[in-house]
Amino acid sequence: MIASVAKAEESMPSYLDRLQDIANNRLLTELREKIIGGFPTNLRLLQWLQSEAVKPFTDELETDFLEDHPDHDEANFNTVAHHVDTYNKHPALLGRYTDASPDKTSWSEFDHITRMLVQLIKYDKEHEGPCGWEQKDAEVATSEAYDVYVLILVIFKNFYEAQ
Repeated sequence: MIASVAKAEESMPSYLDRLQDIANNRLLTELREKIIGGFPTNLRLLQWLQSEAVKPFTDELETDFLEDHPDHDEANFNTVAHHVDTYNKHPALLGRYTDASPDKTSWSEFDHITRMLVQLIKYDKEHEGPCGWEQKDAEVATSEAYDVYVLILVIFKNFYEAQ
């Protein structure tokens, strides 16, 4: 098991578990409308977010970065997209974000976010996932995966600020 994923599993339950009124949840509805793919309902989207396709990577972002930086503001999309694009174009460098247990001691916020996006897109492509990122332009896939990051960030901040 990936060390970071094991750490995430040992931590508190996912912030997604705290969402209320799933069918009418504004955050889920907005994300579902942005991801052009197989999510006919908010419940289906939530099930995907809590599946092995997503949860290990979002939990890892929460435990390895967000919990240590609760005041983190949304990262600039263009900077994140550039990071993702750079690593996608240079497969030899991609291991930085796809290795089971990378050394994250000197990672920036962009590294943590890029790892999550790269992992989400990679998993969806390899498993013919509901987002259909295998058939989509890389920029579209990155944009939709970035929207997942934004949702996780908003849910995390809402929960953290309520404490």
